[in-house]
Amino acid sequence: MNVSQRADQKQRIAVPIADSLWDYAELAVVRLQIHYPHLHFLQGEGSIIVEECVDDDRHLLRREILHAVYREKIYTETLQMRKELVAAVVRR
Repeated sequence: MNVSQRADQKQRIAVPIADSLWDYAELAVVRLQIHYPHLHFLQGEGSIIVEECVDDDRHLLRREILHAVYREKIYTETLQMRKELVAAVVRR
């Protein structure tokens, strides 16, 4: 497949995000834009949308989006614990 054929297969995909994870979607989009500057990520109604995605990358991007959202959830939920751990170590 040549480059022009691949360019014709670009599409828009939407990856649904569970309601319980939606609070972390905005930060995940920022992280995704850093890692994939050639793609455009948007928050839609209950999903993260990738514009101009090559069809072959669809499954990889879905995995990366869900990973980024879950990573933000873990980061947020463990931030206070990590701060307390660092403070305890520094006090010694």
